[in-house]
Amino acid sequence: MDYAPPYLPANRSLRHDYVYSHRVGEYDRWAIEYGYTPLPAEVPGQQHAELKAIAARGAARKALHFATDEDSATTSGVDPYSNLFDLGDDPLAYYWDRMALAQALLQQVLNHTVLSGEPWTRQLAAVSALMRIATRGGAYAAKYVGGYVFSKAHRGDPAAAEPVTPVDVAEQQRALQLVLQVGQG
Repeated sequence: MDYAPPYLPANRSLRHDYVYSHRVGEYDRWAIEYGYTPLPAEVPGQQHAELKAIAARGAARKALHFATDEDSATTSGVDPYSNLFDLGDDPLAYYWDRMALAQALLQQVLNHTVLSGEPWTRQLAAVSALMRIATRGGAYAAKYVGGYVFSKAHRGDPAAAEPVTPVDVAEQQRALQLVLQVGQG
């Protein structure tokens, strides 16, 4: 489950629920169903047939895919869809938006951080924060290049993806463009 704080998108045409989700999502409902469904004749240490059926639905629905600790939600992980700092179902779109916002604010930071007669050092904190936004997006986007997704489905789950799926070439190229954009400043 993601508990991302509300954010102001650079692209003001983004839907309101993308900016801040005010409802319980599909994954949340699925996780609650799995965790709180009453189970008759449950045997400790064995997955109940009803839980297995609930869990198997996750293999067929993109909105129910999840990551675990071994997916490494950091910039050094291999799964580009397992990240700590993204929002929405298209992480690259989110990083592109963060880059656009950082670039727009960098253009204005001088007039909003340093008044006439003040030292330039006040600008350092603002510029550093904006650069962190841009470089974080570039680092996470780099995971797409050569990245892959490891399925959490079980062998035999209906509609399950292949166990290891490389990131689509078009997505890798889109990510590489963002990485290069970060490099150009």
